[in-house]
Amino acid sequence: MEPERRESRDPTAGIAARATPFELLFDLVFVFTITQVTHVVTHEPDAVGIYRAVVLLALVYCIYDGYIWLMNQAPPAGAVTRVVLLVAMAGFLIVAVAIPTAFEDGQWTFSITLLAVILIHHVLFVVVGSPANAVGILRTGPFNLVAAIILVASGLIGGSGAAWLFPLALAVILASVLSNRRGGFDLRASHLIERHGLLMIIAFGESIVTVGATLTTQSLDLSSLTAASLIVGVVGGLWWTYFFTGDLARTEQRVQERDATRRGTLAITAFYGDHLGMMIGLVLFAAGSGLSVGEADHGHGVDAGTLAGIGVAIFFFSQALYRVELRLGHAASRLIGGLVAVAIGIWSVLIDPLTELALLLTTVAGVVAWAPLLSALSKRRSQARQPTS
Repeated sequence: MEPERRESRDPTAGIAARATPFELLFDLVFVFTITQVTHVVTHEPDAVGIYRAVVLLALVYCIYDGYIWLMNQAPPAGAVTRVVLLVAMAGFLIVAVAIPTAFEDGQWTFSITLLAVILIHHVLFVVVGSPANAVGILRTGPFNLVAAIILVASGLIGGSGAAWLFPLALAVILASVLSNRRGGFDLRASHLIERHGLLMIIAFGESIVTVGATLTTQSLDLSSLTAASLIVGVVGGLWWTYFFTGDLARTEQRVQERDATRRGTLAITAFYGDHLGMMIGLVLFAAGSGLSVGEADHGHGVDAGTLAGIGVAIFFFSQALYRVELRLGHAASRLIGGLVAVAIGIWSVLIDPLTELALLLTTVAGVVAWAPLLSALSKRRSQARQPTS
Protein backbone atom coordinates (compact mmCIF):
# COMPACT_ATOMS: atom_id res chain seq x y z
CA MET A 1 0.00 0.00 0.00
CA GLU A 2 2.86 2.40 0.68
CA PRO A 3 3.98 2.65 -2.98
CA GLU A 4 0.41 3.63 -3.96
CA ARG A 5 0.35 6.46 -1.39
CA ARG A 6 3.68 7.82 -2.65
CA GLU A 7 2.39 7.78 -6.22
CA SER A 8 -0.74 9.70 -5.24
CA ARG A 9 1.38 12.43 -3.68
CA ASP A 10 3.30 12.86 -6.93
CA PRO A 11 0.76 13.74 -9.63
CA THR A 12 3.59 14.84 -11.93
CA ALA A 13 4.96 11.34 -12.38
CA GLY A 14 5.74 10.73 -16.03
CA ILE A 15 5.96 14.40 -16.92
CA ALA A 16 9.28 15.82 -18.15
CA ALA A 17 11.55 14.14 -15.62
CA ARG A 18 14.67 15.70 -17.17
CA ALA A 19 15.50 18.34 -19.74
CA THR A 20 15.52 17.12 -23.35
CA PRO A 21 18.28 17.91 -25.90
CA PHE A 22 15.90 20.30 -27.63
CA GLU A 23 15.50 22.28 -24.41
CA LEU A 24 19.28 22.59 -24.16
CA LEU A 25 19.23 24.09 -27.66
CA PHE A 26 16.39 26.40 -26.67
CA ASP A 27 18.36 27.67 -23.66
CA LEU A 28 21.21 28.83 -25.90
CA VAL A 29 19.19 31.86 -26.99
CA PHE A 30 19.27 33.09 -23.38
CA VAL A 31 23.06 33.42 -23.69
CA PHE A 32 22.69 36.48 -25.89
CA THR A 33 20.14 38.01 -23.52
CA ILE A 34 22.71 38.00 -20.69
CA THR A 35 25.32 39.45 -23.06
CA GLN A 36 23.05 42.28 -24.14
CA VAL A 37 21.92 43.16 -20.63
CA THR A 38 25.57 43.35 -19.55
CA HIS A 39 26.17 45.57 -22.58
CA VAL A 40 23.51 47.99 -21.27
CA VAL A 41 25.37 48.37 -17.96
CA THR A 42 28.85 48.70 -19.45
CA HIS A 43 27.68 51.45 -21.81
CA GLU A 44 25.69 53.29 -19.15
CA PRO A 45 27.21 52.38 -15.75
CA ASP A 46 25.00 54.64 -13.67
CA ALA A 47 21.68 54.35 -11.85
CA VAL A 48 19.69 54.73 -15.08
CA GLY A 49 21.67 52.06 -16.91
CA ILE A 50 21.44 49.63 -14.01
CA TYR A 51 17.70 50.25 -13.68
CA ARG A 52 17.17 49.59 -17.38
CA ALA A 53 19.26 46.42 -17.29
CA VAL A 54 17.36 45.07 -14.28
CA VAL A 55 13.95 45.84 -15.78
CA LEU A 56 14.82 44.30 -19.15
CA LEU A 57 16.33 41.15 -17.66
CA ALA A 58 13.40 40.75 -15.25
CA LEU A 59 10.85 41.09 -18.07
CA VAL A 60 12.57 38.81 -20.58
CA TYR A 61 13.42 36.20 -17.93
CA CYS A 62 9.81 36.19 -16.72
CA ILE A 63 8.55 35.32 -20.20
CA TYR A 64 11.37 32.83 -20.70
CA ASP A 65 10.52 31.15 -17.40
CA GLY A 66 7.01 30.65 -18.73
CA TYR A 67 8.49 28.46 -21.47
CA ILE A 68 10.27 26.41 -18.80
CA TRP A 69 6.87 25.82 -17.19
CA LEU A 70 5.49 24.86 -20.62
CA MET A 71 8.20 22.29 -21.32
CA ASN A 72 7.98 21.03 -17.75
CA GLN A 73 4.34 20.11 -18.35
CA ALA A 74 4.53 19.20 -22.05
CA PRO A 75 7.96 18.00 -23.26
CA PRO A 76 8.71 19.18 -26.83
CA ALA A 77 8.42 15.78 -28.49
CA GLY A 78 6.41 16.46 -31.67
CA ALA A 79 7.88 17.97 -34.83
CA VAL A 80 5.20 20.68 -35.07
CA THR A 81 5.73 21.68 -31.44
CA ARG A 82 9.47 21.95 -31.98
CA VAL A 83 9.04 24.07 -35.11
CA VAL A 84 6.76 26.48 -33.22
CA LEU A 85 9.28 26.61 -30.35
CA LEU A 86 12.02 27.43 -32.87
CA VAL A 87 9.87 30.37 -33.99
CA ALA A 88 9.64 31.46 -30.35
CA MET A 89 13.41 30.99 -30.07
CA ALA A 90 13.88 33.34 -33.02
CA GLY A 91 11.58 35.78 -31.26
CA PHE A 92 13.73 35.70 -28.12
CA LEU A 93 16.81 36.34 -30.28
CA ILE A 94 15.16 39.41 -31.83
CA VAL A 95 14.17 40.61 -28.36
CA ALA A 96 17.79 40.23 -27.22
CA VAL A 97 19.06 42.12 -30.27
CA ALA A 98 16.71 45.00 -29.37
CA ILE A 99 17.70 45.13 -25.68
CA PRO A 100 20.38 47.87 -25.94
CA THR A 101 17.89 50.18 -27.67
CA ALA A 102 14.71 48.94 -25.95
CA PHE A 103 14.27 52.30 -24.20
CA GLU A 104 15.03 54.23 -27.39
CA ASP A 105 14.40 53.57 -31.09
CA GLY A 106 14.29 49.79 -30.61
CA GLN A 107 11.36 50.00 -28.21
CA TRP A 108 8.72 49.07 -30.79
CA THR A 109 10.69 46.02 -32.01
CA PHE A 110 11.28 44.87 -28.44
CA SER A 111 7.65 45.26 -27.36
CA ILE A 112 5.94 43.73 -30.39
CA THR A 113 8.31 40.76 -30.58
CA LEU A 114 7.92 40.07 -26.86
CA LEU A 115 4.15 40.21 -27.33
CA ALA A 116 4.40 37.63 -30.13
CA VAL A 117 6.49 35.34 -27.91
CA ILE A 118 3.85 35.59 -25.16
CA LEU A 119 1.05 34.68 -27.58
CA ILE A 120 2.99 31.66 -28.91
CA HIS A 121 3.50 30.49 -25.33
CA HIS A 122 -0.21 30.71 -24.53
CA VAL A 123 -1.30 28.94 -27.71
CA LEU A 124 1.20 26.11 -27.18
CA PHE A 125 0.08 25.62 -23.59
CA VAL A 126 -3.55 25.29 -24.70
CA VAL A 127 -2.76 22.97 -27.62
CA VAL A 128 -0.08 20.61 -26.24
CA GLY A 129 -0.68 20.92 -22.50
CA SER A 130 -3.08 18.86 -20.45
CA PRO A 131 -6.71 19.98 -20.02
CA ALA A 132 -5.76 21.26 -16.55
CA ASN A 133 -2.87 23.22 -18.11
CA ALA A 134 -5.25 24.74 -20.66
CA VAL A 135 -7.68 25.83 -17.96
CA GLY A 136 -4.84 27.27 -15.89
CA ILE A 137 -3.32 29.26 -18.75
CA LEU A 138 -6.73 30.57 -19.85
CA ARG A 139 -7.32 31.89 -16.34
CA THR A 140 -4.30 34.14 -16.77
CA GLY A 141 -5.68 35.46 -20.06
CA PRO A 142 -7.26 38.70 -18.76
CA PHE A 143 -4.07 39.64 -16.92
CA ASN A 144 -1.84 38.90 -19.88
CA LEU A 145 -4.17 40.78 -22.21
CA VAL A 146 -3.65 43.84 -20.02
CA ALA A 147 0.11 43.24 -20.05
CA ALA A 148 0.02 42.96 -23.85
CA ILE A 149 -1.83 46.27 -24.12
CA ILE A 150 0.78 47.87 -21.86
CA LEU A 151 3.63 46.55 -24.02
CA VAL A 152 1.98 47.85 -27.18
CA ALA A 153 1.33 51.19 -25.47
CA SER A 154 5.00 51.46 -24.56
CA GLY A 155 5.87 51.12 -28.23
CA LEU A 156 3.33 53.74 -29.24
CA ILE A 157 4.32 56.23 -26.55
CA GLY A 158 8.06 55.74 -27.02
CA GLY A 159 10.73 57.63 -25.17
CA SER A 160 10.44 57.63 -21.39
CA GLY A 161 7.20 55.62 -21.43
CA ALA A 162 9.10 52.34 -21.28
CA ALA A 163 10.74 53.34 -18.00
CA TRP A 164 7.47 52.80 -16.17
CA LEU A 165 5.37 50.75 -18.62
CA PHE A 166 7.85 47.84 -18.82
CA PRO A 167 7.85 47.32 -15.03
CA LEU A 168 4.06 47.67 -15.01
CA ALA A 169 3.71 44.94 -17.65
CA LEU A 170 6.03 42.70 -15.62
CA ALA A 171 3.97 43.31 -12.46
CA VAL A 172 0.75 42.38 -14.27
CA ILE A 173 2.26 39.13 -15.62
CA LEU A 174 3.59 38.13 -12.20
CA ALA A 175 0.22 38.95 -10.64
CA SER A 176 -1.48 36.64 -13.14
CA VAL A 177 0.83 33.76 -12.21
CA LEU A 178 0.53 34.35 -8.47
CA SER A 179 -3.26 34.49 -8.67
CA ASN A 180 -3.37 31.18 -10.54
CA ARG A 181 -0.67 29.19 -8.74
CA ARG A 182 -3.31 26.89 -7.21
CA GLY A 183 -4.62 25.27 -10.35
CA GLY A 184 -3.51 23.68 -13.58
CA PHE A 185 0.23 23.30 -12.99
CA ASP A 186 1.89 20.39 -11.16
CA LEU A 187 5.53 21.23 -11.75
CA ARG A 188 8.07 18.43 -11.84
CA ALA A 189 10.84 19.15 -9.32
CA SER A 190 13.74 17.47 -11.13
CA HIS A 191 13.02 19.23 -14.42
CA LEU A 192 12.46 22.61 -12.77
CA ILE A 193 15.76 22.43 -10.88
CA GLU A 194 17.75 21.18 -13.85
CA ARG A 195 16.50 23.86 -16.26
CA HIS A 196 17.24 26.69 -13.85
CA GLY A 197 20.64 25.19 -13.11
CA LEU A 198 21.37 25.23 -16.84
CA LEU A 199 20.38 28.90 -17.04
CA MET A 200 22.74 29.67 -14.16
CA ILE A 201 25.57 27.90 -16.01
CA ILE A 202 24.81 30.17 -18.98
CA ALA A 203 24.98 33.23 -16.71
CA PHE A 204 28.27 32.07 -15.15
CA GLY A 205 29.76 31.42 -18.58
CA GLU A 206 28.66 34.75 -19.99
CA SER A 207 30.29 36.55 -17.06
CA ILE A 208 33.62 35.08 -18.11
CA VAL A 209 33.03 35.61 -21.83
CA THR A 210 32.05 39.26 -21.38
CA VAL A 211 35.16 40.09 -19.36
CA GLY A 212 37.30 37.99 -21.67
CA ALA A 213 36.10 40.03 -24.64
CA THR A 214 37.21 43.17 -22.83
CA LEU A 215 40.62 41.71 -22.06
CA THR A 216 41.20 40.91 -25.75
CA THR A 217 41.46 44.65 -26.34
CA GLN A 218 44.27 44.92 -23.78
CA SER A 219 47.92 44.01 -24.15
CA LEU A 220 48.73 40.49 -22.95
CA ASP A 221 50.88 41.57 -20.04
CA LEU A 222 51.14 40.14 -16.54
CA SER A 223 48.38 42.42 -15.28
CA SER A 224 45.85 41.23 -17.89
CA LEU A 225 46.71 37.57 -17.36
CA THR A 226 46.41 37.97 -13.59
CA ALA A 227 43.04 39.73 -13.96
CA ALA A 228 41.74 36.94 -16.20
CA SER A 229 42.83 34.30 -13.68
CA LEU A 230 41.24 36.15 -10.75
CA ILE A 231 37.95 36.66 -12.61
CA VAL A 232 37.76 32.97 -13.50
CA GLY A 233 38.46 32.21 -9.84
CA VAL A 234 35.65 34.46 -8.62
CA VAL A 235 33.10 33.11 -11.12
CA GLY A 236 34.23 29.54 -10.46
CA GLY A 237 33.82 30.09 -6.74
CA LEU A 238 30.32 31.53 -7.21
CA TRP A 239 29.48 28.49 -9.34
CA TRP A 240 30.74 26.29 -6.50
CA THR A 241 28.46 27.97 -3.97
CA TYR A 242 25.46 27.29 -6.23
CA PHE A 243 26.31 23.72 -7.24
CA PHE A 244 27.56 22.74 -3.80
CA THR A 245 28.06 19.02 -3.13
CA GLY A 246 24.73 17.40 -2.28
CA ASP A 247 22.68 20.56 -2.80
CA LEU A 248 20.94 19.39 -5.98
CA ALA A 249 19.62 16.22 -4.36
CA ARG A 250 18.47 18.14 -1.27
CA THR A 251 16.84 20.81 -3.43
CA GLU A 252 14.90 18.22 -5.41
CA GLN A 253 13.74 16.59 -2.18
CA ARG A 254 12.66 19.94 -0.69
CA VAL A 255 10.68 20.90 -3.80
CA GLN A 256 9.13 17.49 -4.43
CA GLU A 257 7.86 17.17 -0.86
CA ARG A 258 5.66 20.26 -1.35
CA ASP A 259 2.19 20.00 -2.82
CA ALA A 260 1.38 21.43 -6.25
CA THR A 261 0.38 24.84 -4.89
CA ARG A 262 3.56 25.27 -2.89
CA ARG A 263 5.69 24.03 -5.76
CA GLY A 264 4.10 26.70 -7.92
CA THR A 265 4.85 29.34 -5.31
CA LEU A 266 8.48 28.18 -5.07
CA ALA A 267 8.75 28.30 -8.85
CA ILE A 268 7.87 32.01 -8.69
CA THR A 269 9.76 33.09 -5.57
CA ALA A 270 12.84 30.83 -5.54
CA PHE A 271 13.30 29.83 -9.17
CA TYR A 272 12.25 33.14 -10.70
CA GLY A 273 12.85 35.80 -8.07
CA ASP A 274 15.97 34.47 -6.33
CA HIS A 275 17.54 33.27 -9.58
CA LEU A 276 16.84 36.67 -11.14
CA GLY A 277 18.75 38.25 -8.26
CA MET A 278 21.71 35.92 -8.78
CA MET A 279 21.73 36.66 -12.52
CA ILE A 280 21.63 40.41 -11.86
CA GLY A 281 24.59 39.98 -9.50
CA LEU A 282 26.58 38.16 -12.18
CA VAL A 283 25.72 40.82 -14.77
CA LEU A 284 26.89 43.62 -12.47
CA PHE A 285 30.08 41.74 -11.56
CA ALA A 286 30.88 41.11 -15.23
CA ALA A 287 30.21 44.73 -16.18
CA GLY A 288 32.11 46.17 -13.23
CA SER A 289 35.15 43.92 -13.45
CA GLY A 290 35.25 44.38 -17.23
CA LEU A 291 35.27 48.16 -16.85
CA SER A 292 37.88 47.95 -14.10
CA VAL A 293 40.42 45.75 -15.84
CA GLY A 294 39.67 47.42 -19.18
CA GLU A 295 40.58 50.74 -17.59
CA ALA A 296 37.48 52.30 -19.09
CA ASP A 297 37.06 55.90 -18.07
CA HIS A 298 33.30 56.35 -18.16
CA GLY A 299 33.67 59.51 -16.10
CA HIS A 300 30.29 59.29 -14.39
CA GLY A 301 27.95 56.92 -12.63
CA VAL A 302 28.86 54.08 -10.32
CA ASP A 303 32.57 53.31 -9.84
CA ALA A 304 33.47 50.15 -11.78
CA GLY A 305 35.04 48.45 -8.75
CA THR A 306 31.99 49.27 -6.65
CA LEU A 307 29.79 47.76 -9.36
CA ALA A 308 31.77 44.50 -9.27
CA GLY A 309 31.63 44.26 -5.47
CA ILE A 310 27.92 45.04 -5.34
CA GLY A 311 27.33 42.39 -8.01
CA VAL A 312 28.95 39.68 -5.88
CA ALA A 313 26.99 40.93 -2.88
CA ILE A 314 23.63 40.76 -4.71
CA PHE A 315 24.49 37.25 -5.87
CA PHE A 316 25.18 36.12 -2.29
CA PHE A 317 22.13 37.86 -0.79
CA SER A 318 19.85 36.30 -3.42
CA GLN A 319 21.43 32.90 -2.88
CA ALA A 320 20.96 33.22 0.89
CA LEU A 321 17.25 33.87 0.35
CA TYR A 322 17.06 30.89 -2.02
CA ARG A 323 18.66 28.62 0.57
CA VAL A 324 16.31 29.85 3.29
CA GLU A 325 13.23 29.24 1.12
CA LEU A 326 14.36 25.68 0.32
CA ARG A 327 15.76 24.98 3.80
CA LEU A 328 19.20 24.09 2.42
CA GLY A 329 21.15 25.62 5.29
CA HIS A 330 24.36 27.69 5.34
CA ALA A 331 22.55 30.91 4.42
CA ALA A 332 24.55 32.81 7.07
CA SER A 333 27.81 32.31 5.18
CA ARG A 334 26.23 33.87 2.08
CA LEU A 335 24.96 36.84 4.08
CA ILE A 336 28.39 37.42 5.61
CA GLY A 337 30.04 37.01 2.21
CA GLY A 338 27.61 39.55 0.75
CA LEU A 339 28.34 42.11 3.47
CA VAL A 340 32.09 41.67 2.96
CA ALA A 341 31.64 42.08 -0.81
CA VAL A 342 29.74 45.34 -0.22
CA ALA A 343 32.61 46.61 1.94
CA ILE A 344 35.16 45.63 -0.74
CA GLY A 345 33.08 47.37 -3.41
CA ILE A 346 32.95 50.58 -1.39
CA TRP A 347 36.66 50.35 -0.61
CA SER A 348 37.50 49.73 -4.27
CA VAL A 349 37.85 53.45 -4.93
CA LEU A 350 41.03 53.34 -2.82
CA ILE A 351 42.62 50.20 -4.29
CA ASP A 352 43.61 48.94 -7.73
CA PRO A 353 41.40 46.49 -9.69
CA LEU A 354 43.68 43.47 -9.17
CA THR A 355 43.68 43.94 -5.41
CA GLU A 356 39.88 44.18 -5.40
CA LEU A 357 39.55 41.01 -7.48
CA ALA A 358 41.95 39.21 -5.13
CA LEU A 359 39.87 40.31 -2.12
CA LEU A 360 36.63 39.21 -3.81
CA LEU A 361 38.20 35.86 -4.65
CA THR A 362 39.27 35.44 -1.02
CA THR A 363 35.73 36.25 0.12
CA VAL A 364 34.16 33.77 -2.30
CA ALA A 365 36.69 31.10 -1.29
CA GLY A 366 35.75 31.68 2.34
CA VAL A 367 32.08 31.10 1.57
CA VAL A 368 32.92 27.92 -0.35
CA ALA A 369 35.06 26.63 2.53
CA TRP A 370 32.54 27.56 5.24
CA ALA A 371 30.43 24.39 5.20
CA PRO A 372 33.34 21.91 4.95
CA LEU A 373 35.14 23.69 7.80
CA LEU A 374 32.05 23.60 10.01
CA SER A 375 31.56 19.93 9.17
CA ALA A 376 35.19 19.12 10.01
CA LEU A 377 35.01 21.02 13.29
CA SER A 378 31.75 19.33 14.22
CA LYS A 379 33.22 15.92 13.45
CA ARG A 380 36.31 16.69 15.49
CA ARG A 381 34.24 17.81 18.49
CA SER A 382 32.10 14.68 18.20
CA GLN A 383 35.18 12.49 18.22
CA ALA A 384 36.57 14.35 21.19
CA ARG A 385 33.42 13.66 23.22
CA GLN A 386 33.67 9.92 22.64
CA PRO A 387 35.21 8.11 25.62
CA THR A 388 38.60 6.58 24.95
CA SER A 389 39.01 2.90 25.78
